[in-house]
Amino acid sequence: ENDSNDTLSSYYPLSIQGYSPRETQIRRLLEWLQHHKAYFPKVGVSASTSTGAGGFTVGSTIRRNEKFMKIPKELIITPTLAARSIPALRHLQKKWTTNSLEEAYNKDKVMIAFYLLFQVRLTGFEKSSFFQPYLDSCPLDYNDFPLFWKQKDIALLQSSNVLHSSGKIQSLI
Repeated sequence: ENDSNDTLSSYYPLSIQGYSPRETQIRRLLEWLQHHKAYFPKVGVSASTSTGAGGFTVGSTIRRNEKFMKIPKELIITPTLAARSIPALRHLQKKWTTNSLEEAYNKDKVMIAFYLLFQVRLTGFEKSSFFQPYLDSCPLDYNDFPLFWKQKDIALLQSSNVLHSSGKIQSLI
């Protein structure tokens, strides 16, 4: 961990250099993270302006057991945060019983999804969410994510490594 108060250079190696709407959203997200003391000096962010997606890059070797990232707890959206913030979700969390680890995991995903929908809805009422920079940086659609490709599109990649890689990811989810 490092409590550095450096400027955006602490997010090296950033590849956000332009001023497209997507790059601006990612820049605001990084500024928000920095303002709230997030730290990840070896991990950079890139914004694809053609697809709206982005990605993370590693700028140097990360040693085994090295602390290379610090995200303050208040910046992490969890089921507990959701239940604490929204009474209906608190009730749902108490009443929804699970019988397996998989069910508990799915319950957590539902809690977070409802919380995110609530946050997005806040902005529809011209209020701002604490997580607004994060919400603004989310993709508008997922058409460019292999996980969500249609079977007919996947079939076009039968002999490529892309198909093999995306199949591995899909099987893990």
